[in-house]
Amino acid sequence: MVGFLVLFGLLGLLGDQRAIFYAFTGSMTLTLISGPFQILSQDIAFLKIRGGLDYYALQPISLLELASGFLLAEFGATLPIAGVALLVGYLLGMPVQINVWLLPALLLAHIALSAVGLAIGVLSPNMRIQNLLSQLYLYIVFLFAPVMIPPERLPLWLVQIMRYSPAHQAADFLRASIQGQVTPDSLIQAGMLAVGSLGLLILFGYSLPWRRRRT
Repeated sequence: MVGFLVLFGLLGLLGDQRAIFYAFTGSMTLTLISGPFQILSQDIAFLKIRGGLDYYALQPISLLELASGFLLAEFGATLPIAGVALLVGYLLGMPVQINVWLLPALLLAHIALSAVGLAIGVLSPNMRIQNLLSQLYLYIVFLFAPVMIPPERLPLWLVQIMRYSPAHQAADFLRASIQGQVTPDSLIQAGMLAVGSLGLLILFGYSLPWRRRRT
């Protein structure tokens, strides 16, 4: 929190209510990255390196069931954290509105960011590379994507590049759902996020060594 205050002070954001709300919703997105994202990428990389994925290859389950199991298990642990964050935001005067879009937005953000973690875990040849890629993604999202910082505070070329990142799209849809201002554009963005997540899950499945041995 001290680091956030120092960063916002340097950027002149402490008196900007919109910037503070951006930081509030962005911190929820970063929680999904620093939590389920890193845990899943570490677990998958560890299982792959130690041969633990061979166990799942012997079970009568599909790749979709395997991926869904990992994602939903972590989502259950994420919900209480998100609930506490929303409560704190409401008590601090943030424009938090309880509506039907909150749960789908949280689930979609969780799946999208966890899918990135799964892909990193599968594609990393060892734990060092996995840790390096995970930390690099976290720093890029924190410092260069319009997730914690409003887009008008970042260079235009950087905003144009990062607007298609899963973290930015997840944060935007989560931000709209928290305010109860889901628009057709927001739904289009959510659709793009869902398609991207599906693509990463497919990449995750087809990159597993044990799957190629079975087929």
